[in-house]
Amino acid sequence: MPSLGSLLSLSGRSGRVGYWLTGVVQIVGCLLLLVMTGMFDPSADPRPDLASAGALIFGGLALAWLGFASTVRRWHDRDKSAWWCFVGGIPLLGPLWMLVELGFLPGTAGANRFGGPPGAGGARDRETAITPERGGESGGDRDAVVARWAASPASRPTSAAPGTAARFAAQTAPRTRAAPPGRGGTFGRRGVV
Repeated sequence: MPSLGSLLSLSGRSGRVGYWLTGVVQIVGCLLLLVMTGMFDPSADPRPDLASAGALIFGGLALAWLGFASTVRRWHDRDKSAWWCFVGGIPLLGPLWMLVELGFLPGTAGANRFGGPPGAGGARDRETAITPERGGESGGDRDAVVARWAASPASRPTSAAPGTAARFAAQTAPRTRAAPPGRGGTFGRRGVV
């Protein structure tokens, strides 16, 4: 069972079930707030008193933060940053996109840059996160990872015969022929016919 601190936290990951349960808690919480403050009572004064207004504001902000934190953790589970929350601001398409991606698509299998998979434990999430200190890239810079791998000795073939790479390069090099005398270059910049 997650603690209240982990439910309100913006770090870590959250699965689809946790995301949907947070939505249910928000709906029930809103209904409880409205019932407790007398907003459903048709005989009550339409203007809420100070205590009811304060409860609505405080409770509404708490429920909004709960939903925002759950959405951020769900984006993290999809291996995307919290900036993707702004997708919801795109008229018509944004909320539909968020519903499909956060509500129905599975998260990243295994650990990603935001921690371990949901349900692995809060402390373990931070321990298994792929961070720069653990040899990962902070911004998901895959080009840097590929360049570092290509420069490492492990990426070089060990069983190839000497000169194999040079023969292969000579066989695959583009073949050009010079332009006939007097015609000049008629194709491209090199004068290739």
